[in-house]
Amino acid sequence: MDVKKWLWVAAVVSTVPPVNAQDFDRDNAGYIIKDYTAAAPMLRRVADGGEVFAQKRLADMYNFGQGVTPNKEEAARLYRLAADQGYAAAQNNLGVMYAKGEGVDQNKMEAAGLFRLAANQGHANAQNNLGNMYETGDGIPQNKAEALRLYRLAAARGNAAAQHRLKTLLADSGTSSNTVGDGNIPTPRSSEGVDCTSSLYNSPPGSYAFEYNVNRIKANGNDRILNKSFGTGGYSDMTFSEAEIKCIDMNIRRYFR
Repeated sequence: MDVKKWLWVAAVVSTVPPVNAQDFDRDNAGYIIKDYTAAAPMLRRVADGGEVFAQKRLADMYNFGQGVTPNKEEAARLYRLAADQGYAAAQNNLGVMYAKGEGVDQNKMEAAGLFRLAANQGHANAQNNLGNMYETGDGIPQNKAEALRLYRLAAARGNAAAQHRLKTLLADSGTSSNTVGDGNIPTPRSSEGVDCTSSLYNSPPGSYAFEYNVNRIKANGNDRILNKSFGTGGYSDMTFSEAEIKCIDMNIRRYFR
């Protein structure tokens, strides 16, 4: 049974706190809750059954005091359960708790490791959080190049804090944002007769095609796309001409350089 289809329908929108060095992910994990107090015991039963989204949502409630008495230790325990199942939002939030020493003993290296797990799944908050640690050398060796790389990834996914840090760092260095792949470079109009502005080739960050091919470029050491097939998922049966591959490749390099 998909519990998210029958639990607690009505909207409560959490106010997102001001962006700081480590920022929590407050997504609703599929649970839209009207009455937090009534929801807590029901969500507890689902979380105790091992449902990862319920674990993360209940952890949020303990973390932020929504319908339950705030309990950072219980929040950390529940985030850990969800994080161990690979849920990026929970990995990010547990990382924030380790970075701040909330509910757990402060451990910046553990925080960085959790942020990295989530960042590798494309989680924008985690990419920004880890980028901040690399920028400042907060608990890990300072690495401004890695910070910029992570900020670019998070900025391309719409993370406002990363966009601000990226703009600031580039301004400080006198570098144009168009030289680091933030997506501002105009899309090539055509390649050997192919319209590169087509959504088939000009896929935005977050789309299957974009993410798949960014990972491919990274895996191939920044070489051009070598395969005419997208490999898996909804594009598994699609193949592309050399000209089409050039369009895809040029689009991705607007964001990833």
